[in-house]
Amino acid sequence: MDNLAVLSFLALLPLLLVGVLLAGFRWPAKYAMPVGYLAAVVVAVFVWQMSFTGVLAATIEGVIVAGTMLYIVFGAILMLYTLEESGGIRSIRAGFTSISPDRRVQAIIIAWLFGSLIEGASGFGTPAAIAAPLLVAIGFPAMAAVMVTLIIQSTPVSFGAVGTPILVGVRTGLADQQIVEATIAPMAFGDYLLEIAVKVATIHGLIGFLIPLILVGMLTRFFGANRSFAEGFRIWKFALFAGLAFTVPYYLIAATLGPEFPSLLGGIVGLMIVVPAAKRGFLIPRESFDFPPRRDWNDNWVGKLDDLEDHNAHKPVMPLVKAWAPYVFVVALLVITRSIAPIKAWLTSPEMTIAFRDLFGSGINASVQVLFLPGTILILASLFTFVLHGMSGRDYGRALKASGTTMIAAAPALLLAVPMVQVFLNSASDSYASMPIVLAQGVSSVVGDAWPMFAPLIGAMGAFVAGSNTVSNMMFSLFQFSTAEQIGLGAAGAGTVVALQAIGGAAGNMICVHNVVAASATVGLTDREGAIIRQTLIPMAYYVVQGGLIGFALLVAALVAGIVLYGLSNDQLFYGLTAAGLVVLAVAGVLIFSKSDVVQPYTQGVRIVAKNAMLWVMFLVCMSTSVFFSFDSRFNVIFPKDQRERAAEIRTTNQVAGVVADIGETISSRRITEAETLFRSEGWQAYEGQLASLSRASEGAEREIEAHFTRQMEAHRSAIAEQQERIATATSGQAGLAGKKIVLTDELSRLKAERPGLAADLAGKKSELDARAREVDAKRVEAMAEEKGVEGTLKSGRGPMYRERVGELGRLRDYYKIGEERVRDAEKRLGAVDTRITEIERELAGVDGELAKLRGEADTAGQRIAASEASQLGQEGQAVDPARVRAAFERARADFRQQPDQERLASLHQHCVQLYDAMISTEATKERVRDIDCDPKQAVEAAAVVFALNAGLKAFEANCAGGDKLPTVGGVDPLLGFGRKCLQDSGLPSVDSSAMGARLSAIDLNRDDKAHNFVVSLNAFQDGNSLAYLALAIAIGMDALIFMSGLFGANAVRSPLSDVPSLKARNSQELNAMIEAALLPDTFRKARLVVQSMHPIENVEGYSNEVRLDELDPETAVQVRSVLNAGAVIGAVRRGGQAGHYLVRSELLEFLNTVVKRELERNPDKAERGLALDQFEDQLVVALLPDIGASCDAVMSALVPMDEDRGFTSQIDLDDVDDDERPAVLNVLNTGATFSLVQRVKGTESYFVHKDLYKTLARIRAREMARGAEQARLAGPRPAEFRGALAEQQLVLTDQTQKAAVKHNEDDERVRAMSALVDPLGVDAESYVMLDAQVLRTAGQASEDFYALRRTQSGLDYFLRQGDDEARREFDRAFSREDQALRPGDGWKQRILNAVAEDLEQNWGIVMLLPNGPYERALGAIVEQLEPDNANEILAGDEKLLLATAQSLLKSLQSNARRSSADWMQLQSLFHQLQRVPVQQAGLGDGKRTLN
Repeated sequence: MDNLAVLSFLALLPLLLVGVLLAGFRWPAKYAMPVGYLAAVVVAVFVWQMSFTGVLAATIEGVIVAGTMLYIVFGAILMLYTLEESGGIRSIRAGFTSISPDRRVQAIIIAWLFGSLIEGASGFGTPAAIAAPLLVAIGFPAMAAVMVTLIIQSTPVSFGAVGTPILVGVRTGLADQQIVEATIAPMAFGDYLLEIAVKVATIHGLIGFLIPLILVGMLTRFFGANRSFAEGFRIWKFALFAGLAFTVPYYLIAATLGPEFPSLLGGIVGLMIVVPAAKRGFLIPRESFDFPPRRDWNDNWVGKLDDLEDHNAHKPVMPLVKAWAPYVFVVALLVITRSIAPIKAWLTSPEMTIAFRDLFGSGINASVQVLFLPGTILILASLFTFVLHGMSGRDYGRALKASGTTMIAAAPALLLAVPMVQVFLNSASDSYASMPIVLAQGVSSVVGDAWPMFAPLIGAMGAFVAGSNTVSNMMFSLFQFSTAEQIGLGAAGAGTVVALQAIGGAAGNMICVHNVVAASATVGLTDREGAIIRQTLIPMAYYVVQGGLIGFALLVAALVAGIVLYGLSNDQLFYGLTAAGLVVLAVAGVLIFSKSDVVQPYTQGVRIVAKNAMLWVMFLVCMSTSVFFSFDSRFNVIFPKDQRERAAEIRTTNQVAGVVADIGETISSRRITEAETLFRSEGWQAYEGQLASLSRASEGAEREIEAHFTRQMEAHRSAIAEQQERIATATSGQAGLAGKKIVLTDELSRLKAERPGLAADLAGKKSELDARAREVDAKRVEAMAEEKGVEGTLKSGRGPMYRERVGELGRLRDYYKIGEERVRDAEKRLGAVDTRITEIERELAGVDGELAKLRGEADTAGQRIAASEASQLGQEGQAVDPARVRAAFERARADFRQQPDQERLASLHQHCVQLYDAMISTEATKERVRDIDCDPKQAVEAAAVVFALNAGLKAFEANCAGGDKLPTVGGVDPLLGFGRKCLQDSGLPSVDSSAMGARLSAIDLNRDDKAHNFVVSLNAFQDGNSLAYLALAIAIGMDALIFMSGLFGANAVRSPLSDVPSLKARNSQELNAMIEAALLPDTFRKARLVVQSMHPIENVEGYSNEVRLDELDPETAVQVRSVLNAGAVIGAVRRGGQAGHYLVRSELLEFLNTVVKRELERNPDKAERGLALDQFEDQLVVALLPDIGASCDAVMSALVPMDEDRGFTSQIDLDDVDDDERPAVLNVLNTGATFSLVQRVKGTESYFVHKDLYKTLARIRAREMARGAEQARLAGPRPAEFRGALAEQQLVLTDQTQKAAVKHNEDDERVRAMSALVDPLGVDAESYVMLDAQVLRTAGQASEDFYALRRTQSGLDYFLRQGDDEARREFDRAFSREDQALRPGDGWKQRILNAVAEDLEQNWGIVMLLPNGPYERALGAIVEQLEPDNANEILAGDEKLLLATAQSLLKSLQSNARRSSADWMQLQSLFHQLQRVPVQQAGLGDGKRTLN
C-alpha cells in the first residue's frame, strides 16, 4: 500500500476515533481509549506490519508510563488532602481571597503565573497536578480548575523542566544530522539552537500574552452564572497586564540567559509584579466575579475534591507562611533536582533507574526514575506538611485513603490511553515510517509551499499523541527542518519553522488525552474528559492558527521584503516586525474600545467582522490568495525560467564576490584585533611572566650555559658513535647467519625433491606385499580343499597333490617375509628424510629469528641516531653558539611579538627549553629556574583564535582572494558553494562567521532560479522594475477597496442589537427579525409599551433599564413579556434581583426606539393613532382620579353594549348613572370626546363610546386591581401568631363544617415550617413573623443599601459572602429535611412549606440582617480576630478600615431591635453614611486579609 493519502488517513484513524468519541459522543476516556487502542493495534499490525511482540512491548511501555503518571497524580492528591486535613488550605484560601476575591484574578495568579513557575521547574504535567487541586481548594469547580490549568500549558511549556523541550527535544531531533549541518554551515549547531530558542520565545510572547484574557473569558463563559465571555473580558486590562508581566521577562530571559529559565524566572517575576498590583486593585474592575452558589453548579462541574470536609473549622486559621511552606518546599525541590547538575545526575543515574531493556526483543525500552519523579517530591512535601503542621496519624491516614481512592478512579483511563499512544509512536517497520511521521508527510504533500502555516498543527498533533512537547520535538524537528529546506526557506527560515513546531507542541498539551485524564484525576473528576477537551480545543485552535499565521507572515512576506527592499538582517527585521505587531495590536485595541463618533462606525464594522469571524477569515484568505496568484502569474511571464537563472547568476556573482571580499577584510582586521587581545589576555601574560623570569635568571650565567651545551654536544656525539657500533655488530652477525641459512635451504630443497620418489617406492612395495598375502591365502585354501577331498583329486587325505600344495604354500610364505623386509627398509629411508626436513625447518626458523633480532637492533640504533640528529642538538648543534643562547632566546621573543604565529611560538618554545635545560642542569643556576615553566599551553589557548585566523588567511589567499577564482560555470550553486567554502576555511569566530553565513543564506533564499515566485517578485522590486511597483500598487488598491467595502457593508447592515454580547453568531437580519416578530401584530404600539415600561437604572454590565412586570396590567404584561422573551434569547434581557423584574440592555432600548421612529415614518397614520391613544390613556388616568379603580368600575358598569357602528360599540345614558358616580363618568366622557372616542346622541343625554375607550378603561382597571391585590397581600390581616409576609393562599372549596379547624392547623403549620427553616440560621422565627407589611418594605430598602455598602468594600463583602454561603447551605439542608419528612398525604403541608420557603427567599437579605443572624455573627468574628492585632498596632490601613466598619455595624446591630420601621430606617441611615467613605480609603481590592 503506497498511496500516501490512504496511509495518512489510516494513521489518523485511531486519533480520529478517540476525538469523535470523546468530544463528539462525550464518551468517558475509560470507554473511548480501548476503542482507540484496538484501532491503533489493528492498523499497526495489518497495515504497518508491526509484529505482535512489538505491539506487546509498546503496550507494556505504555502501562509503565501510565504508572508513573498515576504516581504523580497520587502525590498531588495526597498533598492537597494533607493540607486540607491540616487546615493549611483554609489559610491559603483566605490568603488568595485577601489578594482579590475576584475569581478571574485568582485564576490568573494561580494558573497562569504560579502554574508557569511550576512548569518551568518541572514540566511534564506537574502544573495541573499542583495548581488544579489548589484552585479547587479555594472554591473553584473541579472542571473549571482543570480547564484553566490546561489552558496555561501552552506558553511556558516550550521552556518547561528547565528548557527540556528545546535542549533535549529539538537538540535530539536536529543534532548530528548531515542536512542540518550542511544548511547552517558555518554556524555552530549550539548557536543555531539558541537562535531557535529566541524565536520560540518571541512567537510565544506574541501569542501567549493573550492567554490570560482567553482564560478568564473561558472561565466566565462556561462556569459563570450568566455564561458570558463578556464577563471575563471586562477584566481585559488586568489580564493583558498579567500576560505581559510574564511574557516580557520570559522573552528577555530567553534572549540573554538561554532556554533553561524563561518559564521559571518569568513566573517568579510575573508573581512579583502582579500579586502586589492585584492587592491594590490595579486595573481590576469594581464588579467582582464569582461562581454561582454551590447548589446551582452543574453536576458535571463537580469532582470528589469539591466536597472536601473542613475538619478544622473550629480551629484558628493557620499563619499564611506556614500554610504555603509545603508549596515552597515543592518548588525548591523541583528547582534543586532539575537545575543542579550533580543532584540531577545522581537521581537519573543507572543505579537510581528501574530499566526494562529491549522488551520481548522488540528494541523498545522503558525506564522509571522514581526519585526524580514529581510524585516523590509531592509525597515528601506531604510528609513535610505532616511534621510542620503537627498533624495526627489519623488525619494523615484519612488523606492517604482518600488519595488512593481518587487515584484508582483515574487508573482505567490512563492505563488504556498511554498504551495506545505508545503503539502509535512505535509503529515504524521495514515497510513504513511510524504513523505520526506518515501523517505529517501526508499533510506536507497537500499544503506544499504553505507549510509554515501548518507546522504548528503537526507539533500539536505530536503533543496530542505523545503527551509531551519534548517528545513531539524529538519526532518532528528534523521533519520540519527538512520540509522547510525543501521549499527553499534556508537556514533562518528552517529555524523559524522548527520554532513553530515547538509552538504547536506546546499548544497540543492543552488537549492531550492523558494530560486531561491526569489533571482531572488530581481533582477527583472522572469520565468528563470529552467535555474538557471540547473546551480546551478553543484556545488550542487559537494558538495553532495564530502561530501558523505569524510564522507564515514572517517567512514568506515580511522577512524577504525587508531583506530585499531595506537590506535588513533577519534578526533586525524579526524584532522590528515584533515591535510593529505590538503597535498594531495597541492601535487596534484603542480603535475597538474608542467611543469617538468618527471612529465608532468603523470599529462597529470590525466588531461585526469579528462576530462573523469564520466568513471573514475565508474572505481574507481568498483575497490574499488572489494577490498571491496575481503576482505569480504576472511574474511568470515577466521572468521565465531562463531569465530567472541568468538574473540569479548575475546577482549571486556580485553578491558572493562582495561577501568574499568582506571575509578577507574581516580576517585581516580581526587578526590585528585578536593579536592585541592576545597580548592582553591572562594566558599570554602568565606565559610572558615565565619568559621574563627565565630571562632575568639567565643574566650572568653565560659561562654555565656554554659549558652545558658543550657537554651536551659531546654526549650527543658519543651516543651516535655507540649506536653506529651496534649497527656494525648487528650487520656482521647477519652476514654469518645468512650463509648458514643458504646451506640449510639448499639441503631442504634436495630432501624435499627426494621424498616423493621414496614415498612412491614404499607404496609399490606395500602393494607387492599385499599381493603375496593374497597368494598365500589362496594356496592355503587349495591345500585344505585337497585334504578334505572337495577339490583337486577329490580324494581325502594328505596325498601327493596335498604335499605339492603345501610345498608351494611354504615358498609363497618365504616370498612374503622377503616383501615385508623390503617394506620396512623403504619406510626407514622415508622416515629419515622426513625427520631431517623437520630439523632443517626448525633450524631455519631459529636463523630467521636471529636475523630479525639483529635487524631490529640495527634499526633501533639507526632510529636513535636519526632522533638524535633530528633533535635540537642534532639539527642546530653545529650552528648553535653556546655563548649566544640567551641572545637567541630574546630574539625569538621579539619575533613572536612582531608576528604572532605558530612557527614563531614553536621557535620561542625551543629557545626557552634550551635555556631552561642549560640552567636546570647546572648546580650553580638550578635554583634560579626551579619554578619556571616553558610549557606554552596557556599561551596556545589564548592564541588559538589568532592561529586559526593565520591559517584561514593563508587558505583564503590561496583559494579565494582575487576575482579570478570565482566559478564561472555551473550557475548559482557553485557560487554559493564557493562562498561557503571560503567562509568555512576563513577561521573567523562564530560571531563573524554567523553574520557572513546569514548573508550567504539570504543570497540563497533570494535566488530567482529556486526561490518562491513571491521572492522573485520582490527581487524584481529590488531591480527597479516599474511594472512590478505598478502591479503591487494596483493589487493593494483593489484589495483595500474590497476590504473597505466589506467594512462599509458591515456598517451598513448594522443593527443596535449586533452589539449585544452573544455566543451564537447571528447577523443583523436575524436579530432584528427575532424582536420584530415579538412586536407583531401592532409593532408601533407594542414597541411603545415596552419602552414606556422601562425604568432607568445605573448601568450595570451594559444593562441600563429595568422592567417590572408586577407594575403592569395583565394585558400589557403579556405583550411586554413576549418582547422580553425574545430579548432574553439574544442576550439583551436577564432576570433582575427580584421576581418579575428584568434588566434590559441599552441596545434593545435603542432598537425599540428605532422601530418606533421607523413606524412613524412608514405608517404615519397608524403611528399617530397609537400616539394619540397613549396620550388618551394618560389623560384618562388623570380624569379617573382620585380613586381610579372605583371610577373605572362606575364607568364600565354604566356602559351598555350595542351593535358596532364606525368603531362605537357601547352606549351610556347619564340618566341611568347614580349621582355620586356622575362626576367620574362625565370626566371620562369629556376626555373621550377630546380624542373623538365619544359621540353624543343629539337631543339626548346618551353617548356612544368607542371600543378604544372601553379597551383603555379595561386595561386601567386590570392594572389597578393587580396593584390592589398586591397591597392586600402585603397589608392584609394575618393571624396574631403569624405575621410574616407569606405567599398568597389559594381559594379552594372546602367543607364549611371543617373550615375553622383546617385554618387553625394551617396557621400552626406555617409557624412550625417557619421555625424549622430559620432556626438553623440562628434567627428567632418570631423576629421575622412580627414584621408587618410596612416594616418589611422599609427593611427591604435597608437590605438593598446594605448590599450597596458591601460592594464598596470588597474585604467586608468577602467575609459576609462566606456567611451567605454557609446560611444558604443550612437553609437548603433544613428545607430538604422538612421535604423528606412529608408523607404522601401531606400535600397541604407541602404547599405551605413551599410558600414559606418562597417568602424567605424573596426576603433573604432581611432574614440575614435579623438579630443574631448570620451577618451579625460574621461581623462579630471579624472584630474578634482583628482587635488583638489592632491593639498591637500591626494592622495596615485597609485592615483598620475593615475593623472600624465591622465595629460600627456590629454595635448598631446589637443595639437595634429591628422591630419597627424606625429601627430599620436607623440602620439604613448608617449604611448610607458608611457608603460615603471614599473608595480610595475603602481600599478596594486591598481591604481583605487572612484572619488568624
